[in-house]
Amino acid sequence: FVIVSTISPNDKLRNLAKEIIGKRLFNLVYLSTPINECIKRDPKGYYLRARQGKILNFTGISSIYKAPKASDLEIDTSKVSQRLSLQKLKDFLHLV
Repeated sequence: FVIVSTISPNDKLRNLAKEIIGKRLFNLVYLSTPINECIKRDPKGYYLRARQGKILNFTGISSIYKAPKASDLEIDTSKVSQRLSLQKLKDFLHLV
């Protein structure tokens, strides 16, 4: 398996990725995390700097992010641990 982590802020870009990779091989896994949780987990202070205008076009702050209309798997990382998130992904991929 190849897992590619991207920030895809809209369905147009997600659909483009699906076209490039091929529908048969593409699975959209949405790691849903509320913006406040992202800010809490930000050890490098990117969100703070983006809010201060020091980083432009920052997804979720100064650049729009639209959650996927549909995904193959959604994991809300604010409600489940890293361990359980990984297990959900492994179950989805049918890995032991």
